[in-house]
Amino acid sequence: MRYGSKHSKPFEFRLPLMAGGLNRALNCISIADNELAQESNMWISPTGEYETRPGFARVTATGTTKTIQGVYYSPETAKHLVSSNNTLYSLDTSTGELTSIGALNGTNTRTSFADFNGKAYIAHGGTLQSYDGTTLADVTGSGDAAPSDACFVKAMSTRLWVGGANDTVYWCGANDPTDWGGDSPLTGGFVYIERGDGGRLTGLGLID
Repeated sequence: MRYGSKHSKPFEFRLPLMAGGLNRALNCISIADNELAQESNMWISPTGEYETRPGFARVTATGTTKTIQGVYYSPETAKHLVSSNNTLYSLDTSTGELTSIGALNGTNTRTSFADFNGKAYIAHGGTLQSYDGTTLADVTGSGDAAPSDACFVKAMSTRLWVGGANDTVYWCGANDPTDWGGDSPLTGGFVYIERGDGGRLTGLGLID
């Protein structure tokens, strides 16, 4: 916004985006310019408008009785997928019914999902599996074996990328999730990420 007067030239003053959230740990004169001291039921929408904050409603009818490690909507299979207690479920959002699809073969931990070439891929505590809307199966390799320590999975361009528990990032061949390296002309491979330096790989993300 612009301010001016007859005694000075107009100058420009920009208000920061209100993206700092609610800060109730400090008094109202000590918080940052982009924070709020108190808040009503409002948010800034994806288009930048102030709106009433969307509410929440329970979808599942009874739940899984165990901790949920992952929830994902797969456009490739048109399924809402839920990971809980080493089991993959399909959720019917209209009825709230959970239907067991099959066993996730890794340890009982956080689950990562990605859609790739008509299937949903699931990295779950050391295993990489795929689901085509009907069958849940382990991912196998045609050259080198598929990653056996898969914790994170992303799809980018024509490749599937997997983050491993041993600080390794794997990629499959172009449009071939069975190609993880090995004999030519296979194009999959892997790289260590600062292995042995004490840091740990904690996720994969896509930037632009």
